[in-house]
Amino acid sequence: MAHEPDERRSDAATLTLFCGLPGSGKTTLARRLEREGKGVRICTDEWQAELGVTFTDEDFHERLQALLYRHALDLLRAGCDVILEDGLWRAEERTEKFRDARRCDARIEFHVFDLPQEELWLRLESRTPSAPRERRR
Repeated sequence: MAHEPDERRSDAATLTLFCGLPGSGKTTLARRLEREGKGVRICTDEWQAELGVTFTDEDFHERLQALLYRHALDLLRAGCDVILEDGLWRAEERTEKFRDARRCDARIEFHVFDLPQEELWLRLESRTPSAPRERRR
């Protein structure tokens, strides 16, 4: 599902946001949008991996995410479309992103991914078949 919560100038930069759990399809869509020229894709997980920092380093992840988000806002202010590939699971995260985009006079494109838990597990297991995962119901 995609929608724009408000109307902005047709020439305003667009911030594309996602709400969804791991395995829901955020990266697939974000990469497709990037290929289609819909903006600069910013993915904290990929930056962290490229820097050689393990995904379990949550402190580093949070600091990097904040830095990349500030960069995303700078890009929006400069008129560049941005695809922010974060899950935005918490309502306060979504509220912050919407508020900041509006302050940058950017348009917002918001995609919500709502898949059954079993489908998410299947997708995650297919990514890393050697990593056992405990299923919770």
